[in-house]
Amino acid sequence: MKKISLLIVSLIASLALCCCSSDPTTEPTIDSEPVTVRINISTPTGSTASRSSGSLEWTDANAEKGEMMNNCFTIVVQHGIIKHLLVSEDYAEEKSWVGTLTAKIEPGKTTFYSFANIKPEAVGLDPNIDYSTSNTPLPADFDNKLYTVNGNVLTAADFPGGIPMSNKQTIEIKKNTSDVDLEVIRMVAKVKLKITNDTPNDITLKKVALTDITKNEANNLYLLPGKDNGTAVEPHINASAAKEMFTINLDPEVVVKANTTTPTIISFYVNESIAQMPNYFVVSVKTDHATMNHRGALSNWNTISRNDYLEIPIKLNDYRVRFKVEQFTPIGVLPTVEQNDEMLTVRFKSYGEFHLIPYVVRISDGVELKPGVDAADGWVFAGWQTLTLQPDGDGVCIYDRMPTPVPSRHTIEGVIGNRNGYAIHKVLIGINQLGYDIPYKVEIIKE
Repeated sequence: MKKISLLIVSLIASLALCCCSSDPTTEPTIDSEPVTVRINISTPTGSTASRSSGSLEWTDANAEKGEMMNNCFTIVVQHGIIKHLLVSEDYAEEKSWVGTLTAKIEPGKTTFYSFANIKPEAVGLDPNIDYSTSNTPLPADFDNKLYTVNGNVLTAADFPGGIPMSNKQTIEIKKNTSDVDLEVIRMVAKVKLKITNDTPNDITLKKVALTDITKNEANNLYLLPGKDNGTAVEPHINASAAKEMFTINLDPEVVVKANTTTPTIISFYVNESIAQMPNYFVVSVKTDHATMNHRGALSNWNTISRNDYLEIPIKLNDYRVRFKVEQFTPIGVLPTVEQNDEMLTVRFKSYGEFHLIPYVVRISDGVELKPGVDAADGWVFAGWQTLTLQPDGDGVCIYDRMPTPVPSRHTIEGVIGNRNGYAIHKVLIGINQLGYDIPYKVEIIKE
């Protein structure tokens, strides 16, 4: 059967060859003739690319001056070969949409790599080459190319050539295709802090910070966006990229008036990032009141994707979290306790059961809040996480029983073993009237 099949194929090929040789002027079929296509490129409008309190929406209303295209270009690729490099002019005024690029493209599956505020040289292409006749393949592993994005900045003016944008789209070109609509995705996220003041005093903001942000450094992100999971573009970050607490020193300092519900806005940009320690981002606000430095856990967010628009409401408050510490030990050696606005440190010198008992005080009037979800003016456990455990493992770490919140008793209970080491935990305290959680670190040391 195999031999017969091969003979038939050979015969058909021979007949086809004969037919071609007898009619050298045969024209290609109309379906394979190149068609003139206009390439339209736009910035994201109406796409699901931003987040506000868990919802998703990006519209032009969120875009500001400096967030659009100063120039753009597109690489047209078929079967791994660059068919066209279409480069725009530098626009006198930034644009959210352009439709001035045209090319003759053969029908078939076509991949378009689109960029804005980036020059072809930056991705390894020479704009002086006529790629339509050079038969040049797309550079090897182009889809996994790394790129340097310095996205941790305060204003759009801090991007010298404009916010870099990129995308990859594969489209079927047909004989009747006249327009192709492409979209470029901003390679940074925008953060807007909406700050109100629940206290009876004016508060001056000195700096704001966000944890676990990908640093501005060489080759920190991939050139092309990650997978679109239907709600956002997944972060596409170099696995070796470093993280930092991105801090903005406010100059001039910002005053938030007492008892105000009209938010003061602080906006900035960040590289796309993934929270790790802990597995959510923490926003910090330093004020001129030593007892009113604010920290809030963004417990619903553990990723920041490119083109995200994050609105983060922050209520400056005068709540202070503290702990009472109890240890039940046969030898009666009391632990050493240190605590401040950010962390509790407990040093145990003996083994045995222990209890950590949180309490929350409103600074302005000294009232201690009641624990429990039913308390109108109270607090609850909103989360507990182990960040570090050295050494790690059952029967090896400092615990005979890991500490765990017991909501019915409003305590955190555990048992220290007879082994030295340390652990760092993070507890989230939910204030019923505040509407968000206060993060607090707990360090346990066995000496």
